[in-house]
Amino acid sequence: DEGTMEDTYVPEAFYDEYKVACGNYFENKNTLRYCHTVQVGIAEGTSVGKEIRGVVYNESLDTLIGYTEPYMVNYGDLNEPGEERLVYLDFETPFELQADSIYFFAVEELDSILPFFVARGGKSFGESSLIRYDNINASIVSGKSFMVRLTVLTLNQQPGCLDAQAINFESSADVDDGSCDYLGCTNE
Repeated sequence: DEGTMEDTYVPEAFYDEYKVACGNYFENKNTLRYCHTVQVGIAEGTSVGKEIRGVVYNESLDTLIGYTEPYMVNYGDLNEPGEERLVYLDFETPFELQADSIYFFAVEELDSILPFFVARGGKSFGESSLIRYDNINASIVSGKSFMVRLTVLTLNQQPGCLDAQAINFESSADVDDGSCDYLGCTNE
């Protein structure tokens, strides 16, 4: 996906009691590349207060390689069709991507109690977008890409908000990652 939210995957009622992870496969071709952040579009209908985290699995989905700190969804994170608000989930230590390797990056819910929906936009190619239910070992292919994006840089680069007027300004950042947040309503 490279655009705004088009729609939401809504699971069948059978899956309501199982934790879900939604994401995309990513192929890394270069050396000395590190994933610093998983960016996620959360869709309307998700409960405020829902706890989520970013995760990375190997290509065969049998090994959880890493995960971000938990994040609690707030109302300002939710997207409707045509919107492109992203939640930035940082890895405590940037994750080194091996050359010529494929990874599955996703956002997952930490429990299945409150509703959780991930925004989608753009066509998924070659079964590269999946809905994953780990506790029942089930995967469903999505025809559309989930709004799950990566910040991939060198190890020494530090992504963050570079605008001193933003509430999440990071003085140590040297690469603007688009994560700046501002107090108040910014929708004219």
